[in-house]
Amino acid sequence: AILAFVFLFFGFNISLRSETNVHGLIPYMKVLYEKPHVVYEYALKNLYYSVIFGFYATADTIKVYTFYSWSKLMTCLNPLPGRMTNWYLIDDKMRSNIFAPFTAIGELAKFKIFFLIYYFLLGYYFSFVESFVKRNFRAKQYFLSIIQILILTMFVIFSFEYNLRSSNRYIYYSMFLFLCLYILKKLSIKKISNETKS
Repeated sequence: AILAFVFLFFGFNISLRSETNVHGLIPYMKVLYEKPHVVYEYALKNLYYSVIFGFYATADTIKVYTFYSWSKLMTCLNPLPGRMTNWYLIDDKMRSNIFAPFTAIGELAKFKIFFLIYYFLLGYYFSFVESFVKRNFRAKQYFLSIIQILILTMFVIFSFEYNLRSSNRYIYYSMFLFLCLYILKKLSIKKISNETKS
């Protein structure tokens, strides 16, 4: 049931990106209203991409990506918007063909030692998120936990389908969510402290 929901959710996500010329809440809601069937269609396409396409795309990335460099890797890991990096100078080259971008796992595989370090740190971060999710579930606070699960699931699936820059962005989204939560807690504690003093 959870797996079916994940693929439906990805179908929803991909349909919004693919069926509109512009991004934003209003164009996305318009798509859902005018063409609700596309969510199901894109969910099926995503199943194909994840199970079949992703493995071949990763293998092809490892074979074709011979012009890799540390500067390209840093661009892919840079959290800044593409226009503030040199991403748009290299993005056309970071693909097997016009339809198939290089995959994140394939790109990382070209950097042997970094590959190990990246996934070691990622494993540590995933275990941190797992602790957060378990703690919240025990406290019957589900919303943020589910959001984190969805974000990290998107990272995993995107790693087989899209560039490192696209998939790694979900790790930053997850971290940003924790940062917002941390700031809100600090502000809440400060407010309670001030009320106590007064």
